[in-house]
Amino acid sequence: MHSRSASLCVSAHLDNDFHYLYVAQVEPLDRFPHGQRARIVTVGGERAYRRRLMELGFLPGVEVVVRGAAPLGDPLDIEVRGCRFSLRRAEAEAIAVATSPSALNGRSA
Repeated sequence: MHSRSASLCVSAHLDNDFHYLYVAQVEPLDRFPHGQRARIVTVGGERAYRRRLMELGFLPGVEVVVRGAAPLGDPLDIEVRGCRFSLRRAEAEAIAVATSPSALNGRSA
């Protein structure tokens, strides 16, 4: 497993001739605090794995919540679109989430 640091994601939005610029802190889902809400920015990993996650509803812009973890810390209990999933930490590392309030308003990258 490689080490990833949190990064910033910048997106622009045009709404009724007004330009909005949003800056969101992006971090891997495996490091996200339990019980807080975020929005998925990207789904990475191998093609087949990424496709399966997207079929299950892990899509950019969708709200996600890490509900908890197993007693030894792996797997994670993740809620997406009202459904709960168990993902290994190594698998959750491939999902980047935005953690700013602007991301929760549906205006993520």
